[in-house]
Amino acid sequence: MLCSIAKLLLCKKIVRIINQCAKIPFISVLFLLLLYYSFIQQSLFGNGAAVIGNESTLMNNIQHPQRNKEEAAADAHAPIANVSSHRSETAAIEGKQALRPNGTPPNKMFDISAAAYFTIKKGLEPNIFYFDIVGKYFSRFAEAVAGIQITSANTDIVAKVMYIPLNNPRHKIGLSTTYHLSSLYNIGFIHDFLASFEYTRIIPDSFIFFMQMGYMHQWGRVPVPHRRTIVIGQPSMTLALHFTGIIKREWFLGGGLSSYEIFRYPVFANPSISIDLYYRSQGLHLPKGFYLGLEGILRYSDLFTFSGYVANAVIKSVIGMEL
Repeated sequence: MLCSIAKLLLCKKIVRIINQCAKIPFISVLFLLLLYYSFIQQSLFGNGAAVIGNESTLMNNIQHPQRNKEEAAADAHAPIANVSSHRSETAAIEGKQALRPNGTPPNKMFDISAAAYFTIKKGLEPNIFYFDIVGKYFSRFAEAVAGIQITSANTDIVAKVMYIPLNNPRHKIGLSTTYHLSSLYNIGFIHDFLASFEYTRIIPDSFIFFMQMGYMHQWGRVPVPHRRTIVIGQPSMTLALHFTGIIKREWFLGGGLSSYEIFRYPVFANPSISIDLYYRSQGLHLPKGFYLGLEGILRYSDLFTFSGYVANAVIKSVIGMEL
């Protein structure tokens, strides 16, 4: 009776949360339900399975006492080598499934994802809704990224290639080149070229640290009717720090500071501070390689001066698949 009342109250709380989140994108609601299932329902189902298993074992012992005694005696004299061999095979399998620094298994070569951004505090940027698609390729010594983002005011394209001279389960060093094009409707174009150094430190199954430093050159082209095109260029630098903790087998909680985003490259004094939560399926509840993410981003203007302020606040929902 008490269990039924507890489950009813828990269901009411979930409905209340979903009603409060009615304005949140569908992916975010699905993400919250998945979070609830993994951390609460999983243990309940596990206990239920254990109870059912114990009841079936008890009934089997009552119905076939002599046969169960013989089986128990045979198991007691089984060779210990079989147990150690099984453990060795299990360890070898788990070792092969060690995650890459970005959370993907090493046997996955491609990653495709879609993301939706919703501005909850509108500043100088006119966009309220963003949508992008990103594809990634992974190998031992190289990575490549390509993507497109569409908004109400501009369309962005990005392409990145990275050479990886060091890539092992604990350390990763990369040298990358990135090109970004932003087409501002009825205004002009912005080009960004970035050369950077990236380092990732991994503590398996616990912690991931990412750092990036680079040089960026940005130039804008503004066509003027009946006149020469205006070209404005400026150099800058980039810096990114990101920390990720693996809070459970399939859950990654992270946060950091970055002077750029994948489709956004302002000058150095306008960074973004973010916090993110990702679910990366290992095949327990959803297809292996499937993942969901939810990010909160604060975009600052003139952060390193006394007049710094939050220019935009954005919620980002991500859904993707590793192939």
